[in-house]
Amino acid sequence: MELRRVAPIVGLCALLVADLVLIVLAFRPSVVQAGGRGAPDAASPSSTSSPSASGSSAAPSPGAGVKAVPVERFVTAVSATAAWVVEAGSCAEPGRLWVTSDAGDSWSQEELPGRVLRARPDSATEAFITGGDEKCDLRLWRTVDGGAAWGEPQSAAEAWSRSPEDAKAVHTPADELEQPCAGGRVLDLTGLGAARASVLCDNGDLRSTTDGGGTWAESATVKGGLALTLTETGTGAVVRTDASCQGVVVVPVTIGKPKGEGTCVKAAVAQGKVSISASGKGWWLLVGDRLHSSPDANGPWKPTGEDLTS
Repeated sequence: MELRRVAPIVGLCALLVADLVLIVLAFRPSVVQAGGRGAPDAASPSSTSSPSASGSSAAPSPGAGVKAVPVERFVTAVSATAAWVVEAGSCAEPGRLWVTSDAGDSWSQEELPGRVLRARPDSATEAFITGGDEKCDLRLWRTVDGGAAWGEPQSAAEAWSRSPEDAKAVHTPADELEQPCAGGRVLDLTGLGAARASVLCDNGDLRSTTDGGGTWAESATVKGGLALTLTETGTGAVVRTDASCQGVVVVPVTIGKPKGEGTCVKAAVAQGKVSISASGKGWWLLVGDRLHSSPDANGPWKPTGEDLTS
């Protein structure tokens, strides 16, 4: 009698345990690859050569681990052989300038007069820059000797520039401060004349203005975007991170919109030190201490002869 009474209870307990196991299995999270990719066969960008042995000794790091922050070290192209690199610094402690005229085989280095957030070189010796003075007031400086000497600070009222004090703001040629990213930070800015400019926002949005900064239209969103360059014809490139790339991915831009998956450039990525610039047939990509050059945005991207030195 006792056995007959106990058997149904034991059977019921066994069923409850089985149900509990099935519930746990149903709600168990699926396996996701590093970088958030759930599909193992997802398309990956094409690859290009890794840095040369003469470059940085640091091993390339996955670009997906780099946070999107405003660009603090940036390159500005002059030609296929000449380029300027600026380390922005702070208003209290200005950064540095590197200039090459031999396609990156050698670099001269000079001190900057303030926190520099934009450079407009005309050659390997002449340029103007904008940024903050010791009080972080926006100013413009000129040089005619590659940065060895700088003229007195001038008004930057008619210049495009990121703000030296507010990472969410850009200064327009109308002498106004605007927030093109709707309250988000501006990672990069490309000025294309008094009325036209484009920015990359920290959420990956590409936004452009054709009315001097009065309104900003969104043209695309690039997940993992770090840097942007555009030419007056509307062509350019955006640099982004990707879990499948040990470095950064360069994606061509046409009429404000990214085209294709892009090209993986293997390099040691440093936060805030990724930049790209184009001028004529000269395309330059900065990743950390290493410069790469290419005839166009599609590559191939080849490392230059010498890294930047401190």
